[in-house]
Amino acid sequence: MTVHLLDLSHNNGGTVDFHKVKAGGYDAVILKATQASSFVDPAFHVRAKAAKAAGLIVGAYHFAGNGRGVLGNVHTEYDHFAATIAGYEIDVRVLDIEVGADPSTWASIFRQQMKPTDWTYSTDAMFRGVLRHQQGTRWVARVGPGGRPGSIPPHNPWTIWQNSWTTRVPGVPGVCDTSIFRSSLLDFQRLLGLVSTDHPHKPPSGKQYGWVEKADNGSVYTFAHRRGVTGKQVLALNPGIHPFALRLHQRLRIRR
Repeated sequence: MTVHLLDLSHNNGGTVDFHKVKAGGYDAVILKATQASSFVDPAFHVRAKAAKAAGLIVGAYHFAGNGRGVLGNVHTEYDHFAATIAGYEIDVRVLDIEVGADPSTWASIFRQQMKPTDWTYSTDAMFRGVLRHQQGTRWVARVGPGGRPGSIPPHNPWTIWQNSWTTRVPGVPGVCDTSIFRSSLLDFQRLLGLVSTDHPHKPPSGKQYGWVEKADNGSVYTFAHRRGVTGKQVLALNPGIHPFALRLHQRLRIRR
């Protein structure tokens, strides 16, 4: 059993027919949203809506740094990413980090603001080197000559493997990057927290933590109501938080 996914950026020009993508056997698409502290991928907004409308699992990634080996302020880059994807139905967020003088520390700080179900993307060499201690889901890039499908060393603990940069996918002009998840679609949905382990067709329930979403409007009471608990309970479990100044994607305890 294998789940197939693709990733796209503005470099994949043209109009993408995501209905054809899904019909072609792909279950998920990861879209570039941002880079560094100010760049927004010009194709992200249209594609994020179109991919979700076609029934695909949709992810968004942030490319760390300026593309010339220099990482910016980690908090500024994260805030830029979070603000850009706010309001979209994003099933998984990804940090793409391939450069930097101290990428491990930078990535760890960035990931502290992400959900446990979110991913880190990098090369096989970096995951075996400077990023070897990174926790969470690893999306590992390792392709063959010319970007064609390659093999990956069995000792690298990968979960998602980007194995080609030259795949022709129905509905996508030209070639694009593709990846695989080595299990079933249900397990993939569980990995992302889209279904619970006990009730695969129901949303997860009884979780100890929740993440602030745009629909919570910064309010503890709205946040609590949407998760079936009381505002008083959330305030008691999270000392020091302001009841009307929650941060987007802030993690809060909702149950003991």
